[in-house]
Amino acid sequence: MRAGLALILLASALAACVTPAVIRHEPPKESVADFSAPKGSTYTAELPFNAGTGYAWTASRFDEKIVKLEEQSSRRAGGEAMPGGPMIEELRFNLVGRGETIIVFELKRPWEKDAPAVDTRSVKVTVTAK
Repeated sequence: MRAGLALILLASALAACVTPAVIRHEPPKESVADFSAPKGSTYTAELPFNAGTGYAWTASRFDEKIVKLEEQSSRRAGGEAMPGGPMIEELRFNLVGRGETIIVFELKRPWEKDAPAVDTRSVKVTVTAK
């Protein structure tokens, strides 16, 4: 009886170790966020901006063998909708390969090619085996 219970507990613990994660957060302004998750997980960066300004978040400098940008969308940040109101840009990545990479997010106007970003955020992603 005890051996059977121990086996069930061990199997549950092992299953929890390999379950893909769903991670959502706003990367910090002043430092590099750092997280680790198993291959097959998803990561969604939630980045604030104001509607109607022309500014948009982009993701760059990441290794596409480790993370793959799957979807980018915007939503209201909450409260009542208003022109120029606060929005959240969501960039969803699939963690597709083992290793480490840094995703750099930049807030800028797409047509201002030589202008520096008005905000930059970074996330270090470590993808582990399933």
